[in-house]
Amino acid sequence: MAPVVYIDVLFLINFSVNYFLLYITEKVLFLNTKRIRKIIGASIGGIYSCLIFFPELSGMYTFYSKVIFSLIITGQTFGIKKIKLFMKTVAVFYISSFILCGVTFALLFVTEGFEGMEIRTNNGVFYFDLPWKVLFFGGSVCFAVMKVIKKMISSQKGTIYKEVKINLKEKTVILPGLVDTGNRLADHMGNNVIVCEYQAIRTLIGSDMKVFFEKDTYEIEENDLKDLTNIRLIPFTSIGKSSGIMKGFICDSIEVDNKEYKKITVAVHPGTLSSDCDYKVLLGAGFLS
Repeated sequence: MAPVVYIDVLFLINFSVNYFLLYITEKVLFLNTKRIRKIIGASIGGIYSCLIFFPELSGMYTFYSKVIFSLIITGQTFGIKKIKLFMKTVAVFYISSFILCGVTFALLFVTEGFEGMEIRTNNGVFYFDLPWKVLFFGGSVCFAVMKVIKKMISSQKGTIYKEVKINLKEKTVILPGLVDTGNRLADHMGNNVIVCEYQAIRTLIGSDMKVFFEKDTYEIEENDLKDLTNIRLIPFTSIGKSSGIMKGFICDSIEVDNKEYKKITVAVHPGTLSSDCDYKVLLGAGFLS
């Protein structure tokens, strides 16, 4: 008797796997993605897996079709416009998939989990009932391995990356940060300063502050801002530019390595800090733990 494949179970398993892979990709690359986008991306992957029930759509399971669908899933989920970051995201998504698959199959072989398992092939795709415990363990190992790989790459480059959580008025953004030992910025009140890309924190601030940060001038017109106490103008000097002024604001707190820092000024950089999109925040040496 041929094994029975339930379309709802097939969709649920593939939805869960795709969601987990997208979650790993997001965490490894410090991407800020709304949950609904990950749900939609995982749903696309789940629907794609169900096409095995339609023999007339066998062409959807060719190598090129699989690549196209993986690009659609990652593109829809992360909405990345820069080609270099997009290709890096796709690479992490694929590597995570290979690790998850390898660990899962290895665990099934070691535990003799394939014994008595019914396997069905359709449209060139094989299906078997994957135990949730195996999937959970494989996912945990995959996540740990990807974090280790990320740290190894960072150490070889001689750079130190940190996950930075910025909090302001019950809103939070989580961004990749680079520890810059040459960053000695402080505002006129003596508060430590971190430098952050404007687009990365745009969802964090109110509409009145957006108007101020998007203006080319430093002048504040009457009724421009509801609260002027949080606004800072930070003078700086750097190589290639003798001096300048950056607009900034005081956030409620930031969190680095599970340690909370208060009275931190966020200096807003209008452009991008990293050409490779590896980080969106510059931290001073004081954030090294």
